[in-house]
Amino acid sequence: MTYYPDMTDYTFFDCDPGGQNVGWLDKDHPIPTGEVPPSFLPRLAKLCFSARKNQTRGFHRCPFCNRAPMDPQS
Repeated sequence: MTYYPDMTDYTFFDCDPGGQNVGWLDKDHPIPTGEVPPSFLPRLAKLCFSARKNQTRGFHRCPFCNRAPMDPQS
């Protein structure tokens, strides 16, 4: 899996400029954790469903638990 730090310029595909990376996690890089304000989750959900840009699809093994991807047909 490719890793990009949050809020860096999106460069995975050379297309539509102006996007930023969010959530490209990997076990070999630290992941900030901690408390978030109550307004965080609703705002994150809104971004997930309304601000999609250069969306890709595919499966990969989870770098955190090494489980195989789930079969979307099951």
